Amino acid sequence: MLIGHAFGNRVARATAAFAPQAVSGLILLACGGQSPVPPHAAKALQEVFDERLSADAHLEAVRIAFFAPGNDPEVWRDGWNPQVAQAQQAALRATPAESWTGAGAAKMFIVQAEDDLIATPANAEALKTAFPDRVTVALLPKAGHAMLPEQPDLLAKLVITGLSNLLG
Repeated sequence: MLIGHAFGNRVARATAAFAPQAVSGLILLACGGQSPVPPHAAKALQEVFDERLSADAHLEAVRIAFFAPGNDPEVWRDGWNPQVAQAQQAALRATPAESWTGAGAAKMFIVQAEDDLIATPANAEALKTAFPDRVTVALLPKAGHAMLPEQPDLLAKLVITGLSNLLG
């Protein structure tokens, strides 16, 4: 069983596709890659890695890209590494999406934040439509891409539910 958030969900799906014997199921948080990111959110996502921004402008970019309205982005003020973002983008460019998007034959439990602008709910809907017998979707209210610090208790309950469902 693998769980992956954001880019980590892509790694989990690729692992399931390329090493199916090693993966009994997937829990995917902030599942993206199927639907485009709105332009203002894409701009903010790029800005969080711009080390030239003032601290206030950086935090505003974090808020726009990752947090639902009314949630405090302060917890994600620090820890941004442009080299990691570049490595993730290089990995995506080097790996054809069709080779990993469907996660091989693995069952997927997707927790998708209702207010996520980076991995919009349309991403989970697309996977559910493409693989209706392998995908279950749970929507997480009052959360964006930063769902872990935004809704930790409800997210934990949903993950436990997903594990229970996948393990049967």
